[in-house]
Amino acid sequence: MARIKKVFLIIDLSRYGVSVYFLSPRGELLDKQVRENSCLGAKIGWREYDPLELIYTIRSAMNTGLMLLSIQESGVTGLGVTGDPYAYLLWDRKSGLALSLAIDKTCPRLLSVYRSYKHHAYAASYK
Repeated sequence: MARIKKVFLIIDLSRYGVSVYFLSPRGELLDKQVRENSCLGAKIGWREYDPLELIYTIRSAMNTGLMLLSIQESGVTGLGVTGDPYAYLLWDRKSGLALSLAIDKTCPRLLSVYRSYKHHAYAASYK
């Protein structure tokens, strides 16, 4: 079997974690990396996620799979992202920073957090 130098990644996001699938150019599953997300919640029923943890969770899964398959980052030929939209996150376009924690769509505070940023200069773009 020839050594594979190129892969296609599929990132599947869920409220409990991330799965990254590594596919060959022929569509064969080469590897799957799974990472859990921590759920933060100051009160019972609140579900929040640290936006940087979400990014690093995906990054960790991607890097581990590429390392195990001995494939350079430049060997990623395509990327697909799937998943059930489970959380909402407001980003500041100017700074690139998150305006709040990522809040689960079932969390009762979601609407109040959105309202608190309603007067932010970029809030209109999040409607």
